[in-house]
Amino acid sequence: MSGVPVYLPARYSANAVKRLGVELARDEVLSPDAQVLYEEFISDAQARVMAVQGQLESGRPLYAGVVPRSLSLEVAGRTKTRRTLSDKLRRTPGEKLPSIHDVAGVRLVAELTLLEQDLLSDMIVQSFANHPLATRKPKVIDRRKEPQHGYRALHIVVYLHGRPVEIQLRTTWQHSWAQLMELIGDRWGREPRYGFRVIHSDPLEAARRQKVVDLLQMISPLLQSLEEGTSLMGLIHLKPSAVVASRLGVSVPDLQRLAARIQVNDQEVETLTQQAQALFSELGELIGADPHVEGAYSGESEGRQ
Repeated sequence: MSGVPVYLPARYSANAVKRLGVELARDEVLSPDAQVLYEEFISDAQARVMAVQGQLESGRPLYAGVVPRSLSLEVAGRTKTRRTLSDKLRRTPGEKLPSIHDVAGVRLVAELTLLEQDLLSDMIVQSFANHPLATRKPKVIDRRKEPQHGYRALHIVVYLHGRPVEIQLRTTWQHSWAQLMELIGDRWGREPRYGFRVIHSDPLEAARRQKVVDLLQMISPLLQSLEEGTSLMGLIHLKPSAVVASRLGVSVPDLQRLAARIQVNDQEVETLTQQAQALFSELGELIGADPHVEGAYSGESEGRQ
């Protein structure tokens, strides 16, 4: 794998990481030994992020052979910051640090239908199932079927030398929604991300902000319906093949006939798309940010688990 950094297995045990998690949740200042372990733990996570990014970049030609629009895939990686880790461990005291599978994370975003997203996910899973550093089969978590507080995406957890990296694969619709919710967390507090109400000392301001959150929650099932209803429109961008036919559970001749019936210009779809785009712009103004400019993949932003 040219271009993929050399990755070395971590030199610490799961029990040591559990103890580190206890200290991260409990203390503002880590002990000298815990600080050394934390730095090694994060360095290890960053190495895995780089390895996964390298594998995804090298796989672009293969992915594009089945899903041509994956060439526009935006790839970004990050490790969680100490503050985010500490907050998570305090918020969910039953969860231990070794079980947090998005300490190392990579995010993929492209203009895809659900069909294209599924096909791309299949290829990524296969790619990492055969990865020379893989120690477990990749795990797919479908947050489209079971949204968490409105959040929808496909998560693929891959394991290198036994340690996880979470790949978040999002369509542009899923990403726009998630970015707005992340921006709300940055500006108004993280409570709405986990289903809690907005907290503010001014009741009127709290009500205004909650109305924005409620509207964003209302949009999520509408986007789900829009994406599910337009999933087969992805056939416009795909060449009929055995891979695509297998994914849909049809024969290649049936797939060809199905693709021939797809309407390129559907007025109802165009109208719904314009309405959704307008709602996102309006919400961005109410939050006070442009979700397409801000909300980059950083240690402060985590995928829902």
